[in-house]
Amino acid sequence: MENHVDQMVGDNDNYAEEGTLIIVKLGTLALKTFCKPIANRLKKEAGLHPKFRHFIINMAQVAGAAVIFEVQRSSRSEARKEEKRRQEIEMVEKGWDMVDIGVEYLVGSLHRTADLLCFVKF
Repeated sequence: MENHVDQMVGDNDNYAEEGTLIIVKLGTLALKTFCKPIANRLKKEAGLHPKFRHFIINMAQVAGAAVIFEVQRSSRSEARKEEKRRQEIEMVEKGWDMVDIGVEYLVGSLHRTADLLCFVKF
């Protein structure tokens, strides 16, 4: 019986999520419907008035330049992060190489010590 109740509670959560999604979709559709006549009016005005057309063109160019700048900045940032990751990997590899050299030195020292102890009489 408890499983059935748990399933019903879980279903209610899904209904709430679906309801929210439906509201968001309807809101988006309403916004598009509301903005379409405004966009058409702006296009018509831009065609009739040269100053307004230049204003819209300048706004679009500024917005385009801002997008390009942001993409380039993001790209440079990612390149720096990748370079830092590569350097960290190289440092870890160098560290393991140093550990390897140290172990080889210790093993060699132990062998020499063992060889010396074989010749010493107590």
